[in-house]
Amino acid sequence: MSRISLLAVVAVAAMFTATASANAACTSSTPSAAAYTDPVDGELGLAPEITTVKVSVDATCHYVVDPGIATPLADGDGVFVYIDTDGNPATGAAEVGGADAAIVTVGLGTTVSPPLRGVWDGEMFVFDDTTPAGTSVGNGGFSASVDALAIPSGATTNLMLGSLRVTEDDVLLDLAPDAGAISLPVTWSATAPVTKRTDLYTAQAPAAAACTVPRTKGMTVQRARARVRSRGCSVGTVVQRAYSASVKRGRVVGTSIAAGRDARGTVRLIVSRGKRPRKARKADANPVLARASAVVAADVRRHVAG
Repeated sequence: MSRISLLAVVAVAAMFTATASANAACTSSTPSAAAYTDPVDGELGLAPEITTVKVSVDATCHYVVDPGIATPLADGDGVFVYIDTDGNPATGAAEVGGADAAIVTVGLGTTVSPPLRGVWDGEMFVFDDTTPAGTSVGNGGFSASVDALAIPSGATTNLMLGSLRVTEDDVLLDLAPDAGAISLPVTWSATAPVTKRTDLYTAQAPAAAACTVPRTKGMTVQRARARVRSRGCSVGTVVQRAYSASVKRGRVVGTSIAAGRDARGTVRLIVSRGKRPRKARKADANPVLARASAVVAADVRRHVAG
């Protein structure tokens, strides 16, 4: 158990658009499961106690995490799950095992939020989408589709998770595992998407064999699409956008599946929104998303401080 100053809970509301691709089409997955038993802290007034963490993928494309917390989350509590979705630590937040996504559930007065998804944009986890990442499981857990989490088939996901309680004096944490991560392989199958679009690529069959994703950083969207297709990969019609300090607005930052990796499903382009504004737009920030951002900011700050 670690204690950090309440000053660590500083959330910056940022704008990020993460649009789900209509081309994601997982239809079946290979069941797998993993578990981790977290030591009991046994002290009063600490964060919600994590017991046995259960992680699994079922046969219907659902990725499920249950932290094994016995009691409902109270106001000021939060549970966060960091997921390295592509098995490549270099593409995510180094402080939390290379995680690309953070799924957070927070206590709000007498209610509890649904699981919310934050996406690593190269600088921080950004929460802007009020649409739940999935459905709640237990207290602070969730069930979400592999499509919603953008997990490529064949990846070995790595998870770190924890619970947090904010008091007047401290921010209290219970982490699981205390070191390392929980690993879970994810393998799924896809079918061709149903679409009314009639462009040149509508008739493409789903990728039956793996293709190697090429490097696209700095390219125009048109050129990047052509290059990815030239390698035999299927390209999503909807792009994802993220802030970038090194790639100018409108150019491609990268792909949903990292360059050099094999892909069997749809590859989505990530397009730069330009540099992040110096001042956050706080006036229209959703309070639930702000609380989720605060939970993650507090924990990441703890990792950075050691």
